[in-house]
Amino acid sequence: MEGRVLIRISFNRMRHETIVRVGSDIYVIAGKIGPGAIGIKALWDELKTILDSLNIHLDQIHKSAITVEIEGQDHRRRELYRGLSAAIRAFLHHPDPEKHAAATRLAIVLDRYGDVSKKTYDDESAAIDDLVKELYAPVNAPLVILLGVGEWVTLLSSANAAFVNLMVERYEEVNRHHDPMRVARVPLENVLQKIVRRVESIVELNGIDFTPELATFVQEYNAIASRYKHIMAQEEGRRKAHHADDDATDDDNDVVEEQ
Repeated sequence: MEGRVLIRISFNRMRHETIVRVGSDIYVIAGKIGPGAIGIKALWDELKTILDSLNIHLDQIHKSAITVEIEGQDHRRRELYRGLSAAIRAFLHHPDPEKHAAATRLAIVLDRYGDVSKKTYDDESAAIDDLVKELYAPVNAPLVILLGVGEWVTLLSSANAAFVNLMVERYEEVNRHHDPMRVARVPLENVLQKIVRRVESIVELNGIDFTPELATFVQEYNAIASRYKHIMAQEEGRRKAHHADDDATDDDNDVVEEQ
């Protein structure tokens, strides 16, 4: 559509933590570039005030008992990731040329994902999920078998799935018990929408090259929007799968009861 230079993301569909993180990311990039040069100084100041308030609400949410389980499960999957990496890289020194070649190939795959421990929970979940799928792919599965690291991959996949399920539980707990956050986040949704409209109005009136800072902001904002759209799509897929499993279990129980 004419005038739309910023990628659209549905702020109202984001989880509480996600929208605060998005708002913080936008605040940081605008502050780095210069909110005055972009034409959003007043909105940038308003964004800061709102984020400070919302972070207090999130601190209360993070005291959830499930959070302790989440932290423990995250530690477990990180340890399994490191174990898998170490097991594969050990074969880089193996005298068997075939095993050495297999390890070299799988090490390249691992290197593409970097240090997952430095990623956010959502990014780490997505990275491990993608890594497991890649290792299970026909081109790599025989190499995994050859090196005997299949158990590591299975354990990592299970640990990641358990972590995602805990996150889903916490999201649902937040939705049940922290309704005030639903109200508190509305100003954040509004100010983010205002920033989008303001930037696009400036671009429409003056062009994206009106200032170098404006073009840079558009580029960095769109990178943020693309990343979070991907995360939201993955979360939606996981939630649907989680509820589908629950429905299947309920159906099985119904069958048992009828017998």
